[in-house]
Parts: sequence; structure tokens; C-alpha cells
Amino acid sequence: LGMVVLAPKYTDASDGVTTAIRALKKLKALGNIDPGKVGLLGVSLGGTVSLLASTQERVGFVADIGGWVDLAALYAHLSKFQKGTPQRYIADLVKSTLGEPDENRELYELSSPLTYVDKITGSILIIHGSSDSMVPVSQSETLYRRLKELGRDVEYRVIEGGEHILTDKREVVMAVVSDFLKRRNIV
Repeated sequence: LGMVVLAPKYTDASDGVTTAIRALKKLKALGNIDPGKVGLLGVSLGGTVSLLASTQERVGFVADIGGWVDLAALYAHLSKFQKGTPQRYIADLVKSTLGEPDENRELYELSSPLTYVDKITGSILIIHGSSDSMVPVSQSETLYRRLKELGRDVEYRVIEGGEHILTDKREVVMAVVSDFLKRRNIV
């Protein structure tokens, strides 16, 4: 499609946001790249990182695939699962890092893209699997609704039968992303 895609590895959201911002600034500094065609695409935590990074560095688009946007609501969802499940593991990890949401509401809000929804830049594509048990589809629905209320250029697609990272729906996801970018003359 004539794109350059960077897929940095990171260990947490703050590390990912810092890495993404640095990469965006370096790309833009090259001088031969149209900044309106520079964007972010992320899956799961990568989607969350993409949304957060776009609040710090202007981009032409963000594609958020199954990212969470409200950490307190995500924690409430994940903590209902039984010990030993991947969902509960993530909930316990969040709790060990931040405590409970009612103990540290401010930290949960600072970590959530919804807190900065008015600062998200670019055209936004939100994709979520209908069968996602890790990040509930309600997270994407909330983000979509808030962005629409702000009059933003946003699209939301639910991939029927898709699970959390949509591995088995990769072709469908890439077709949706490609169509989104083509209709905005980004590719």
C-alpha cells in the first residue's frame, strides 16, 4: 500500500507511548514525508498506546484494534474472571501496579485514553471483535460515542466472531484498514 509500518516492542503503555512519540518525531524530521499520512496502528495494548501517543504528537490517522480506553472499567471486567485465566492474570497485574480503582482513581484516569479523548488527533478507525473476552466491546463503543459527540472523523467496525487480537480475522481487518485509509487519500 506504499506505507512504512513501525512495530516497536514495549513493556507497558507509558513505554509504548514514549517509543511511538519518538518514532513519529524522527519520521517527521526526515522532511520528505507528508505528516498527514503518518499514523498509528495498534492491536490490544498497542491500540491504547496509539490513541495515547496521538494526543502528544499530531498524526493523520489512528487505527485502534481491540484497545482498552477506560482502565477502571477494564479492571472491573477482568477481575471477575477466575484465578488462572489470562483475564484474571492481567487484572492482578494491574492491581499489583496501581492498586484498586477506588484507591487510586487518578492513576486509572491518567492511564485511560478516554481522559484525553478531546486531544486524540487524526482520523480514527476503531475495530473490535464481537467475541473479545479480554477487552469488552463496550470499551470501543464508548470511545466511538465520545468521538462522535466531539464531531470527529471516526469509524467503528465490529468483526463478528472475532476474538481479542483478531488473529483469525487478519485478512478482514487489513481490508477494513486499507479501505479506511484509501477513502481518506492516506494511501
